[in-house]
Amino acid sequence: MFDVVNSKQSANAEKKTNTYFFADVETTIHTNVGEKAELPCLVYGIDLSSTVISWWKAGDFQEISLGLEARQHRFFLPRRFYEDWTLVIENTENKDTGFYACQINSDKLLEKIFYLNVTGKVPDTTADAEFLKDEELPKPTVRDTDLITPKTMESSSPTGTPTTQTVNSQTSKAISHTFGCILSFSVMFLRLCITS
Repeated sequence: MFDVVNSKQSANAEKKTNTYFFADVETTIHTNVGEKAELPCLVYGIDLSSTVISWWKAGDFQEISLGLEARQHRFFLPRRFYEDWTLVIENTENKDTGFYACQINSDKLLEKIFYLNVTGKVPDTTADAEFLKDEELPKPTVRDTDLITPKTMESSSPTGTPTTQTVNSQTSKAISHTFGCILSFSVMFLRLCITS
């Protein structure tokens, strides 16, 4: 029985010591603002039943990803093959510049460190010049029959007391009363809206 336990322990120890990073990958990544960045983390010899792979950014207190779950929509792990734990950052920003760690969390912690350098100016997000033109609205054609002469109107206040308002061509007023009608006076038009 003692030999069986020892053989199981040595088999587990072999599995855990055989976990390693593929060394021949670029660890300094340069990209421009708005482009995609890929930090290639290739991990061999892992047992996913007892190991978790995570990504961290230096200075952050929460992981970027834990397993395949990323906490920001711009970050994801495409997993093109079993050993691939590459971190992809879409639409990079200047604040993404810094050190990143791909971690193997098992009986011991292994890390592969990457440096991402995001350069370039943030693209202007101003509206297209076509939408920024200050165009004058066309002047309406006024006929003599369309003109409203200054008048005095009587209406009821919400309490039912009649009120008098003077309307002239220089003011625009709205009068509302208890029946929900709104009278709107303007320089050229008189509109009456009746709600049911």
